[in-house]
Amino acid sequence: MVRAFSLVRRAAARVRALAERERTSPITSFRIPPALLEAIDYYVERGLFENRSEFIRAAILTLLIQIRPLDELVWGTGRPRGEPIPGYR
Repeated sequence: MVRAFSLVRRAAARVRALAERERTSPITSFRIPPALLEAIDYYVERGLFENRSEFIRAAILTLLIQIRPLDELVWGTGRPRGEPIPGYR
């Protein structure tokens, strides 16, 4: 759990840096269960993330980083290890 939290914190810093460079991003809407939204708000209210959007972007980036090696192992696809996800350097 601590390792996952550390990954999310590092991803949040990367997301903040990206947001400063790119002011416009596509908007995506989705439904989220109230319990998950409350969990997100918990970390936002404590100042770990500036807002919900930053939390969600960091969580998505963290997931992409974690599943890339699995994708390569199982399917033999994906980018070579170490190659950045486009738009997230």
